[in-house]
Amino acid sequence: MRQLTTNGIIDEVAASTYRSNAMTEVFFSPGQLAGFRYSTEQIFPIGARIRSYLQATQIHEGKTADRNAHEHAFNGNTFWQHLNEDPDARANFDTFMKAARRGGHVQMWNERYPPVNHLASEKLKTGSEAVLMVDVGGGVGGQVGAFRKQCPDLPGRCVLQDLPDTIKSNASPPEGVELMSYDFFTSQPIKGKYVRES
Repeated sequence: MRQLTTNGIIDEVAASTYRSNAMTEVFFSPGQLAGFRYSTEQIFPIGARIRSYLQATQIHEGKTADRNAHEHAFNGNTFWQHLNEDPDARANFDTFMKAARRGGHVQMWNERYPPVNHLASEKLKTGSEAVLMVDVGGGVGGQVGAFRKQCPDLPGRCVLQDLPDTIKSNASPPEGVELMSYDFFTSQPIKGKYVRES
């Protein structure tokens, strides 16, 4: 508790008596806790084995490696394979990503480069097959949801693509966004659905 007090995460109000503060609430929010768990359980092991990775691969000497640092730390599994095999890691990753985007820590691309004025002047396709935006690997849909909310009257489908487990666990998808299970290491199922009329 003294360490937490020193770092401002909790307040000491009397001898051996502590009280939560605004920082405590931030650190113990579901998204922040998920981020801590993901970092300590999934990222720290990579750092802990980075020296053995460099020794084994000699990539710092310009040699080509047959696996990356994540695969070295997790028995040859890629990042996505590891998430598929570890439900807790996936849940922590998804919860943290959702909290970061909805908590305002990540500025949405459409806030930096508002597309509304430009797209409104385009001759956009209409109809059930027309596609306005596809968010590949978009998690819970923070990016595509914000875009759809900013451009509710533009024609075309907005599609959120992610792995089946992520799509299945999305209990509150953004309004006006279609969910689609998809692995981005496979062929893209949405092709040739151009935004503009030719």
